[in-house]
Amino acid sequence: MSTHYGNREPNGCGGCLAAFVVIAFFATAAGACWQIGAAVARAVVA
Repeated sequence: MSTHYGNREPNGCGGCLAAFVVIAFFATAAGACWQIGAAVARAVVA
C-alpha cells in the first residue's frame, strides 16, 4: 500500500475520490438550481 505522499499519480485513489466528491457536489447543486428554477417557472406561468 502506497501512502498519499508517496503516490504522485493524479489517477490515484485520493484523486478519484476528490473528483467524485466535486462532481457529486456540482451535480447536487445543479439539481437544486434546476428544481428552484422549475418552481419559479411554474409560479410565473401559473
